[in-house]
Amino acid sequence: MLKKVFATVALFFTMTIVSFAQDINGKWTGKIMDQYDIAYVFKAEGEVLTGTTSDPQGNEVKIKDGKVKGTDIEFVIYIMEQDNKVTGKLEGETLKLKMNIMGNDVEMVLKKEIAKN
Repeated sequence: MLKKVFATVALFFTMTIVSFAQDINGKWTGKIMDQYDIAYVFKAEGEVLTGTTSDPQGNEVKIKDGKVKGTDIEFVIYIMEQDNKVTGKLEGETLKLKMNIMGNDVEMVLKKEIAKN
């Protein structure tokens, strides 16, 4: 009996973690410092996060070392001639990201784009 309860609880937590990771998949858009448009495209496979964004000149930048743990994400992007660590928290259809660029803290609030059929 105890094994069945444990297995059920473990399955529930596994499915919960997987559902959070799947929610990150897709295109997210918003603004940096309420001024500059930004977009990310993410794909999660288990706890591994991959994706892209664009630098200020419009060139594609791939994210590196991406991780998803529950509703928390982190990754590294190469912008302004240096690697920048980005951390974030998924809250429903809102993704809040933080990074430090050249000594300045930058926060972004992104919304998930809904695919149009």
